[in-house]
Amino acid sequence: MPAKMPPEIVAKMNQEMAKALALPSVKERLAKLGVEPMPMTAQQFDAQVKNEIGVYAAFAKKAGLPTN
Repeated sequence: MPAKMPPEIVAKMNQEMAKALALPSVKERLAKLGVEPMPMTAQQFDAQVKNEIGVYAAFAKKAGLPTN
């Protein structure tokens, strides 16, 4: 989603995506593709992305790679 998307639109899109991910046909199709959905709120997603950036930055630093 674009930055500065109104929070009510983000919440509505998240709600509709969660409904879609709960559909048996969607679950089955994703499973066949080897995908395991991780429904979460926008805040949870933001926290996960920030955490992963930190984890991968630490790996890069340890390997001597630039992190900027």
